[in-house]
Amino acid sequence: MKKIIILVLIFASVTYLYPLHSFNARYLELDIKYTLEKDGTQIFDYFHRVKLLNSTRGYGESFIKYNPDFQRLEIISSETTMVDGRKVKTPDNGYNKVLPHEARRFAGFSGLIEMVVSHTGIERGAEIELRYRLITKKGFIPYFTGKEFFTKNVPVDKYTLTVELPEGEGLSYKVFNYSMKPEKKSGDGIVSYIFRKKNIAADWKNAYVKNYDRPYILFSNLKTTGKLFPEITSKNNTCKVIEDIISGIKKRGLSKGEMLKILKEKIIDTLEDCHVGLKLSGFKTRSIKNIIRSGYATSCEKVIITKIVLDRLDLRNRLTLVLPGFELSDNLFSYLQSSGWIFVVDSYEGDIYVNSCKPGTDFRLTEYCGIPLVDIVTGKLLPARKCDMKANSVILKGKVSLKDNKFSGNIRLLASGSFYSYSGFLKSKDKLYKKTVGKIFPVSKVKNIKILRVTSGFTEMTGDVEAEPGKWEYKSYLFLKSFKIPVITKNLVSRDSILYPLTIGNSFIIRISLSVVIPDGYSIDMIRKNEKIDNSAGIYEYSVKEGKKNHMNIDLKFGLKERKISRKDYPALKKLVDSALDGDFLIILKKLNKQN
Repeated sequence: MKKIIILVLIFASVTYLYPLHSFNARYLELDIKYTLEKDGTQIFDYFHRVKLLNSTRGYGESFIKYNPDFQRLEIISSETTMVDGRKVKTPDNGYNKVLPHEARRFAGFSGLIEMVVSHTGIERGAEIELRYRLITKKGFIPYFTGKEFFTKNVPVDKYTLTVELPEGEGLSYKVFNYSMKPEKKSGDGIVSYIFRKKNIAADWKNAYVKNYDRPYILFSNLKTTGKLFPEITSKNNTCKVIEDIISGIKKRGLSKGEMLKILKEKIIDTLEDCHVGLKLSGFKTRSIKNIIRSGYATSCEKVIITKIVLDRLDLRNRLTLVLPGFELSDNLFSYLQSSGWIFVVDSYEGDIYVNSCKPGTDFRLTEYCGIPLVDIVTGKLLPARKCDMKANSVILKGKVSLKDNKFSGNIRLLASGSFYSYSGFLKSKDKLYKKTVGKIFPVSKVKNIKILRVTSGFTEMTGDVEAEPGKWEYKSYLFLKSFKIPVITKNLVSRDSILYPLTIGNSFIIRISLSVVIPDGYSIDMIRKNEKIDNSAGIYEYSVKEGKKNHMNIDLKFGLKERKISRKDYPALKKLVDSALDGDFLIILKKLNKQN
């Protein structure tokens, strides 16, 4: 007993000396500076002082990535101040050069370096200081730009960001999701923009928080979009593999859609995706011959190859930058805005959108709903379809019968936007039909598929289906279960701690209108109560009505109105999801006795 009391007293004293905190650490000071020299050299200066609170985990090492062919790293100082005041400098063997994770397996980028700084003397209550400078040669990145997030996953007591460039260069900037104005200073031919902030709260990591929902700043000295992707207009030599593919396509007299399908399958999807970004590779791409020989390519290299092939196939195209809508700003242009590049190919059916950076994904005969695309040559915003429910819809209409524990009949499918796959249509109309209808209920067989209409971003098909959604029959009862609502799950709204807007891929609507034939020998025992919800988040409407003899008419509608669901709209979204996914039976049929 005496030993237990002693252990309790020791634990209490340790807790008193080192009280538990909400975070493992906090930035006492964070100082970042971007500088553009008159000769075009770009300098990045970094300094932080971090105090360790609960644990040393995650802060015992610092990682700095760079390209030694164009960049030079200078570690100015790295030391730890221990609790007793002793200062411990990082020893020579505490600096180790390794290959960045994203460059693994890619021999063409084996020269990249990640400097790992292993801090010494770390303990609870210690303070770590690190100061370094990264110097980038002129031309590696063809213009001066930067993007910095103000929040970290731990609090920041004092934050300073400085952007410095020669007078006359001009700087465009915008602060997103935050209120912060710079102090502007001029002198000796230099203009400085200084952003200061104290006591920045931690940015809790959350599965639903996108980077563009966090507070950040974007700046650039670029005055036109024409140089967003400068290499795209340069002449690149192709290689025999590319030439043979282009020649083969031209000889076959294919449609534009079929040409693009081959481009995707034989070039874009064949090249493994190398995740080395422009910050490490710059716009300095390898030769086309080396890219094809290696079997992999960066996003930048894939864009260049796609451009060459499209031009050689005489397919009129425009390269566009994909922007989150809230990053649009007059005279602010930077590749750091981009969440990807899209080629817009002219077609008599409407623009075809080709994403050369994502292997295996479909290109669609529809606009990217609600997502702005900027033509990098003209700088103009392409007209985009409003992101509403109708732009992304799947509608099922038809007549089906319940018989022998199966759900069979003829269903007409109308699909557009997110539910419409053009490359899937080219591969197999049967598979496309079965896959799309299968989003609503499990389909075991499809046959007699007919295409009624195909336009830009829209298809209408009809077919005979059979579905086996489990054991419906139980003793003397037959159950018709609820339909599935694709892409919606209860975990979307199950967390009460969400502080940020929830972003859905697209607004959409799903409609089901079926006439269900009840089998002979059964009568209606229960029909689910009709329901209708129309609120700020979306719409849910459901009804079952008795039709002619042995017929039931089922109508269901579920849709989300907005891509970004604000915190105040979560209760409305939860109400929709709970109703749509409650799992109740739609109809329960009771088997009649033979004497009846």
